[in-house]
Parts: sequence; structure tokens; C-alpha cells
Amino acid sequence: MALRSSLSKVDVRALSPMASFDEDHQAPFSPKMEDDVVVSTTTSATEAGYLAKHTAYNVRLRCPVTKRDWTLSTRYSAVLAFRTSLASLFAAYNQTHPKLKDRLARELLLQLAWLLDTPFPPKRLDSEASWVVAERTKAFRVFFCRLVDSKIHLIDLAHDASNLPALWVQLVNVVQSFMAAPAMLTVSYEKVPAIVRCPDHVDCSICLAPFSEADLSVPGVVVKTRCSHVFHQGCLAKWMQSQPSCPICRDHVDAMVGLYM
Repeated sequence: MALRSSLSKVDVRALSPMASFDEDHQAPFSPKMEDDVVVSTTTSATEAGYLAKHTAYNVRLRCPVTKRDWTLSTRYSAVLAFRTSLASLFAAYNQTHPKLKDRLARELLLQLAWLLDTPFPPKRLDSEASWVVAERTKAFRVFFCRLVDSKIHLIDLAHDASNLPALWVQLVNVVQSFMAAPAMLTVSYEKVPAIVRCPDHVDCSICLAPFSEADLSVPGVVVKTRCSHVFHQGCLAKWMQSQPSCPICRDHVDAMVGLYM
């Protein structure tokens, strides 16, 4: 799949927001820009009278990896239903108490818990009051910042469905259906045996430092491009600030694989 010509650069930040990394190679986040998530509102009425009014929340999202942006127009009830679905998935996990030995599944669990930990505005009797709209607008910005930073919208289930428990496949489907992101760079994950580490690669071709077990302990710290070149994601991020291409072969980077053990 060719990279869209309109994409001038790609910022490949850490693919997992819950991790901490070595400063030289994998700073997990570049400073969040204030306009990564912008929430505005529009009010309309289906018929005459105050009770017929309803407010739409227009959420402009920008992917932290591809820098593509899109707008999701939604209502409070839809966001509440989405969050309720996420809470139900989390409750289902707590009921079964599976042992998440796989790091990818564990990272998804951490992301879900992190998202649900966001304060959510309660239902109000006068939902169209200006102070209620302001309260929801402020809370939605925080909620959607965490949602887009989870990068679940980029996960390629066609590749990863067999690697994840059914519960987490459902999580990815729920998030991607709600976010309705446009087609963009996709991220899949590949588990590599500890003894193998990165097949045919022992050093990052950018910083020349060897890949360590610590690098591979969190999905997405080490990434492989479609052209099969492997880098520290932090090193690749710096390179791709100027051009969305592989530093070695100059092939377009329109997909990547996060490697982990």
C-alpha cells in the first residue's frame, strides 16, 4: 500500500503509552501539541422549543504517529455508550482473571485501564446548559487525547487477531468502529523468541546500538518496516521527522511491526 502523497512526515513515537524508555533511544512521547485533539460544539433543533435542542461535539483528532487528522461528530450519549462498552470489557476481564503472560495483551489492558481512569462527565438534568456543555467539552478533550494516544486505531487486526485473546480483539474492534479513522499507516505486532531477538538484525542501523532484551520487553520499542529493516522506534522517529522513508533503502514507510518477546 503506497503512502499517501499528502503525508509530508511521520512521527513514530512509542507505540505503547504506558512504558518508560531509555532517553537516548525511546522517549515515549514527544510533547503533546495543544491541537492534537480539538473539541468544538454545534447546537441544532429538530423542532421549535428548548427541549428539542441537542448539542453535537465535533472532535478533531490527530494521529500521533501519522499526523493524519479527521473529525468525529458525536453526542454525549454516544460517547457514554462507547465508554460503557469499554467498562464492560474491563469487567469481563476482571471476572475471568486470565493470566496475561503475553506482553501485547498486557499492554492493551494497561491502555484500557488508563483510558477508563479518565474522569467522565456525569449525566445532567439540563444537558444543553452552557456550563454542562463546557464541562463535557473539557472532559472529552482529555478522554479523546488518551484514546488517540493508545494508538489502537492503527492496529491491523488482519495480522494480529490470532495473537490476541478474543476479549482484546473485541476491544480493538470497538475502538476502531467508534473512532472511524481514515485509512493510514497500520501497525501490527510480532512476538519473537527471546533467543532469536531480531532475526538478521543485532544493531539499530541509525544509532548503531545493539537491541537489548529490555528494548524487546515492551511492544513497539523496536519496530520493523515493511522492507524488513529494524530500528529503535525513537531513532526512526527522529529520522522520519524530515521524510517518511526507510533510512536504509528509502522505501516508503506505510506500515510497521512492533517486535516484542
